[in-house]
Amino acid sequence: MYPPGYLRSLVNAVFVLFFSIELQTRELNSQIRSGVYAHLAAFFPCSKDTLVKRARKLYLYEQGGRLKEPLQKLKEAIGRTMPEQLAKYQEEFQAILIWPVCQISTGCGTT
Repeated sequence: MYPPGYLRSLVNAVFVLFFSIELQTRELNSQIRSGVYAHLAAFFPCSKDTLVKRARKLYLYEQGGRLKEPLQKLKEAIGRTMPEQLAKYQEEFQAILIWPVCQISTGCGTT
C-alpha cells in the first residue's frame, strides 16, 4: 500500500503541473490549446472538456487569491468615504425637496 499522505502529495503535484500547463496554454491559439487538452485527456480518466473546465477553475481560483487583498483595501476605502457621501447626498436631496415648497409659499429665490 501507499505511505500516508502519498496520494495527497501526488494529487497536489498533478494540480501544480496542470496549473502550469494552463498558464502556458493561455498564450496559445484555441486550436493548439484544444490539442494540448485532447492529448492530456488520454492520460486522465476524464474528457478534454472536463480538463478545460478544471483548468479554468484553477486559474480563476488563483486569480481570486491575488485579488483578495486589493478587494479588501477597496472595501475599506469605500467604508471610510461612504458616510460622507451619504450625508452630502441627504443634504442635496433635502434641498431639492424644500426648494419647490419654498418657491410656492414665500417666493424665496425670486427677486
